[in-house]
Amino acid sequence: SSGLTCVIDPGDPLGSFNAAGTCECPAHSTWNPCGSACPTTCETLGTNVICPEICVPGCTCDDGYVLKNSSCVLQDQCGETECPAHSSWDWCGLACPTTCENLGTNVICPKICIAGCTCDDGYVLNNGSCIPEDQCEGTEPTSEPPCPPHSEWNECGSACPATCADPSSAQPCLAVCAPRCVCVDGYVLDDGDCIPVDQCSSDGCDYEGEQYDDGDEWAVRDSPGLVCQCEGTEVVCYVIDCAPGYIHVIGRNGLWTCQRQTQCPEGYLHRPGSCYKLVTTPSSYGAAEQQCFQDGSQLVTAKTKKTYDLIRRAAGSVAGGDVWIGLSDRVTEGTLIWSDGDPYKRRKRNKFWAKRALRLNLPGNDCVYMSSVRRDKYRWRFGNCDDERMFICEFVL
Repeated sequence: SSGLTCVIDPGDPLGSFNAAGTCECPAHSTWNPCGSACPTTCETLGTNVICPEICVPGCTCDDGYVLKNSSCVLQDQCGETECPAHSSWDWCGLACPTTCENLGTNVICPKICIAGCTCDDGYVLNNGSCIPEDQCEGTEPTSEPPCPPHSEWNECGSACPATCADPSSAQPCLAVCAPRCVCVDGYVLDDGDCIPVDQCSSDGCDYEGEQYDDGDEWAVRDSPGLVCQCEGTEVVCYVIDCAPGYIHVIGRNGLWTCQRQTQCPEGYLHRPGSCYKLVTTPSSYGAAEQQCFQDGSQLVTAKTKKTYDLIRRAAGSVAGGDVWIGLSDRVTEGTLIWSDGDPYKRRKRNKFWAKRALRLNLPGNDCVYMSSVRRDKYRWRFGNCDDERMFICEFVL
């Protein structure tokens, strides 16, 4: 074939590897040799995702587009367009919407946007539905509810009230106002009570009986990946996610970080330096690559006689034992690349290949598999990448 193009796997159109750095990618995406391991999706849009700093070559959605069901779509195509009765879609909805249970009470709520359906004005949530406020059990729509000391009723109270941690947060707020009790002038919220601003404590945060100063950050050791920090007097926590094949460990800074696991994943057979798993359910080459990647592994690289013999024995244990190996030229036509990115080095004696296999490679047959030529003797051949065969995953320790 002419030029350097990607053969797009329908099951994973954005994951096709191109060692040469050029690629024909799906609509609204471009090739990136060092893409993110955690691309922005409709599910993660607007959230903080801690992602390991590793390069994952593949197609990356263009600016303004995010992943949705393996396609790149405009961000405003992520949300649901139809909401239940008496509600509408809001890209920056409240993290703590008004319900019958909290109607008229002081609710401390983080200043973050939550995309979703939001009840219309005059309606509140009740068991997943939006109902008029005066239909909440026990409410009296004609009278204002009593407020705690040093607070008063406000038909349009701020959803981001001033607190000891942030005395200025009652200033312009992204969230909509709602009827609620608000602290009177000179008072701010502290643990649900309105107190004078000058009585706010500056001692930091209390978390599970431990005291932390403002700005401190720590790992929650019984919850892998959970990191908390003290912001004023409030504790804010987030989760660090690890890519497949990585596990949570406490780093030198005392916080959770991701480290390549040093033990075989479940179902893998340990051999010095690597772990292997024979998958007997036939799959296309691209689907096999993807299944291995989900374990943090790759299609086996048979670079040595030792690995070749291991694959031969594994394939021989199953009838009709043709197996994919991690070698192809589907991206760089005529140049074979191993699944770990290394180029294949041709030798004078290609003892692993079937007779004339390298010379008779036909267009479209870009992926390599190991096939039996007689009992206990296996050789490499080129096959169509869409054909389905068994495969072996390799997890490098």
